[in-house]
Amino acid sequence: MDILPRLRLGSLIAPLVPHHSRTSFIPELIAELALLGPVTVLDGGNCFPAYRIAQLIRRKSLQVDSISKRIIVRRAFTCYQMVNLL
Repeated sequence: MDILPRLRLGSLIAPLVPHHSRTSFIPELIAELALLGPVTVLDGGNCFPAYRIAQLIRRKSLQVDSISKRIIVRRAFTCYQMVNLL
């Protein structure tokens, strides 16, 4: 199963895992990318830290609602769904 050729140039894939999501750089990365434009997050562990990301956005902008709407969360509950989303 070769899924890498389907990825577009300029895209970034960063894993978000349940046990490390509170201490990793991923929420900061998502917040920074959302400040710049639309971001799609593939959440494979149902661990998207929405409150933490909102806090990080609030530190840099007063437009939390409009910036948060740029973040699209796609959730996968099985490995087959994750492959399909990729």
